[in-house]
Order: sequence, then C-alpha cells, then structure tokens
Amino acid sequence: MPNDPLCELIHPAQPTAQRIAALVQAKQLSIATAESCTAGRLATALTRVPGASEWFRAGIVAYTPRMKAQLLQVPPALIERDGVVSASVAALMAIGALQTARATVALSSTGYTGPGGGTPAEPVGSVWCATALVLPGEAAPTVFTKHLFFSGSRDQIADLAAQAILSFGYETLRKAYC
Repeated sequence: MPNDPLCELIHPAQPTAQRIAALVQAKQLSIATAESCTAGRLATALTRVPGASEWFRAGIVAYTPRMKAQLLQVPPALIERDGVVSASVAALMAIGALQTARATVALSSTGYTGPGGGTPAEPVGSVWCATALVLPGEAAPTVFTKHLFFSGSRDQIADLAAQAILSFGYETLRKAYC
C-alpha cells in the first residue's frame, strides 16, 4: 500500500479533516472518536465534511474517568495507576472506540484544559492523544500515541489540541496507507 497513487490525489492545502476523509474513503476505512478534553471537536470537524455518514461511525465524549471505564472499557485500575491524562489511557480510549463503533480507525484525546486540574507531571495544557488502526491482516489494533502541550484559555487549549490531533491522525494514516 505505501506509495499508493490514490494518496497523491489528496491535496495538502485541504483542511485536515477533509484530507482524513479523502484517505479514509479511498482506503474504504471507517473512523470513530473517543474524546475527553476536546469535548466533541474531533467528531464535529470530521462530520462537517460532506459524505461523512459513509465513513464516520461514532463520536464518544467520555469526560470523566467513570465514563472512560463504562463506555470505552478503560480499566479504572489503569487510570488510577497511570493517571487519567496518560499515553496508556489515550491508547485504550482509541481501542475502546474502535471496538464500540466497529471502526477501522479511531482518534482519542485526554488532557487538562484548565483552569483547574492538572498535576505536577501533567499540568494544565497537557494532552495525550492516540490514533488506533486495524491494519489488514492484523488481529490486534496498532496504536500510536503522542504527548502535546498548549497554553492559553480553556477553549484555546481544546481547539489547538483538536487541530493537532487531527494532524497527528492524518500523518499516522498517511504513513500506514500511502
């Protein structure tokens, strides 16, 4: 699949959500989101693309640790051990979205947008994200995580995080499929 000519048709000047949509459609994939700190911004950006009902499966906003456990099967013991804002929680949120929505791609976010929250290890502005992929011929999903940090107001942090997570998701998809 690498060096696929279909991927060359995706114009770099397009908004990131449109590039994700074009790649997902070209590869006949489906996508879901599992969001905490971005509070639905990922799902909103993706579903604004015309034709999203063909490839977008579900957007889950699991804001509290309890909802991350109930809706996305993130073990409470892992949240307690690693913290709700961590690579492991972001990864399991993405895997939970894949499984819940029966999708082939999932994006996730967990972070502290402020003004409260945060820890010395993960202060306000700290965000972990993940992209999970079900690759052809693979039984288990492949998950990529990234740590991000932003400053600004609560809305600014969430908006910047959503943009960065969409870019990370697109780059991950491109590396896997183009």
